[in-house]
Amino acid sequence: MVAPTPHDDCLQIPMTDAELRKFWRTLLKDLGIVSRLDPWILCQRLAERLGKSINVEGHTIPGVSGVGFGSLVPFPDEYLIVHAADVSIPYQSYIICHELTHIARNHPRGGEMLCGNFTEIDKENQEPGAGKYFSSWKEWEAETSAAILVEMANRPAPLIDIDASGLSESERLYARAVGGRALRGFR
Repeated sequence: MVAPTPHDDCLQIPMTDAELRKFWRTLLKDLGIVSRLDPWILCQRLAERLGKSINVEGHTIPGVSGVGFGSLVPFPDEYLIVHAADVSIPYQSYIICHELTHIARNHPRGGEMLCGNFTEIDKENQEPGAGKYFSSWKEWEAETSAAILVEMANRPAPLIDIDASGLSESERLYARAVGGRALRGFR
């Protein structure tokens, strides 16, 4: 199975966690990434597949250190990923994977810049797949995918089952990113 390209219209349909895992496994295999995932290599391979540059730049916010942020700026002939430069390399990887999801899933349309936040959203206007703490389904997919990809990059051993019944959605994502399989109800 060949993964859809970022220009396929089917990529504008929200995916579940399981569908995202399958999407990334297939895409990584198609890109020839079979060993440990390196987000910078993923940038290069995805850019080659798209025929469009993906440039990654680290920056700081003057007067504020250690603040994690990321942004995807789509230009007609390239993508620019801007990320926090003064955070740990694993956190930089997480941010880059988040932004790469927007590219791989064709989230930005017509030069649209995506900027999500983690504030509570109006549940009546919540989009499918958005999750409790994400501003849109696109941000939910990007955060979920970042956790999936960082897990793939850092998982030397099988996942450890943990009781996630009391964890929020974002806490389950971060637990998974560091090697835990957060189950909704512990077995």
